[in-house]
Amino acid sequence: MAGRQSAMNTPNSGLLAGANEFVRSVIAELSALGIERHELSLCDHLCVRANSAEEYLESVKQISAFAHVIDTSEVNGRAITTLEFDTPLVAAGFSVPWVEVAEPKAGSPYPSGLEHAEFVPAMAMTTFLNRHRDLPFDLKAWSKPINPDARLPLDAGSVRFHDVSLGATVRIAAAVAGDRAGT
Repeated sequence: MAGRQSAMNTPNSGLLAGANEFVRSVIAELSALGIERHELSLCDHLCVRANSAEEYLESVKQISAFAHVIDTSEVNGRAITTLEFDTPLVAAGFSVPWVEVAEPKAGSPYPSGLEHAEFVPAMAMTTFLNRHRDLPFDLKAWSKPINPDARLPLDAGSVRFHDVSLGATVRIAAAVAGDRAGT
């Protein structure tokens, strides 16, 4: 698959050309809030928002030149495609293995571009949240049955934290769905 790449067609070009600066901005804001780089073991993935169904499909197509689709699911009324990079995207010192492309929800337009970053802390999520209990974490997704997360709004975009990587979560969800289909 690496043969698909060229110097101008890599994870750090095109739609993702601003990824390094985006992640740098996120890390700088986290540091200002007291979350240090050493507390984050993995920049799990970035999310690219599209402002139309057509742009969503085109974005998936463009990123597919240097990544492969591992999942497309409906989440909260819109499609989200998860792609795994053939060679990880490098952003602010992190090797980012995955990217999500999110279709807009009907009647809820968002600007196109990088929307959020997700991280796996270098400690258990409960320890991480307790260490930073003074921060305004949104815990709406903390009760998810698979890979609960905590969201923190930032000026650069939102950031989410969870225990399990996106790639593992996709595989777990597929196994659970397969088990349900077999019952």
